[in-house]
Amino acid sequence: MKKMVAAFILYFGICQGRVGAEPSVLVDGRVNDLNPKVYEALIKIDEATKGSGVLTTSAAQFLCEEINADQQIDTAETDLLVEMTVDRSRLVRISKKNAPTETVTFGTAFGTSRQVLRDLLLPQKTLDSLLATGAQGWRQLAFLSERSPADAAAVQTHLQQYITALWGQSNLDNKYQPLRGFIKQADTDLQTLPEAPHRQAQAVLYQALVQADAQLGDVIPNVFYSWLK
Repeated sequence: MKKMVAAFILYFGICQGRVGAEPSVLVDGRVNDLNPKVYEALIKIDEATKGSGVLTTSAAQFLCEEINADQQIDTAETDLLVEMTVDRSRLVRISKKNAPTETVTFGTAFGTSRQVLRDLLLPQKTLDSLLATGAQGWRQLAFLSERSPADAAAVQTHLQQYITALWGQSNLDNKYQPLRGFIKQADTDLQTLPEAPHRQAQAVLYQALVQADAQLGDVIPNVFYSWLK
């Protein structure tokens, strides 16, 4: 799935509330169940900075290397990256997996350090995985789309590419099922969200469909998506 080739960087004047359906993807100043390897990396950073809670650029780069060592970003790591890159200063309390009493606290990243973390947070594979996780993924995409103009542009680009690919697979013989099925499933997922994130995610989806259609030369029947407006 192609979702938003840009490292989805959109964001926000910060949207408080859940990013996903699971408690670990909740923007609340806490990160739970972080895997031991990444947690220990944070402890090393904390010790090196004498407990200042400040994430320097070199520390952010080291943290990203530890997160990316297994070539995937799990739910707790995603939560960590989101919490650390919100556009306001606050403390983030992080607990270790299977050891909830072991915690370390950092302030949100800023400047170059924040950008280093955001660049890891929004690779194409992450966007692809969000598209594949139903309502939780749509909620996080909507949240990211409000984080900053850059993040919003990344999400939109990826979604438009994904929609364009689905249109390429759709034709009269298959009754345009690849694209229509995607829209229908997305709507089904969105129906399970509370009103505010539902509305935000639906707007993200609708805008991506409109822009993809425009780039294709207005070939997608408007009836496929106009009802999402």
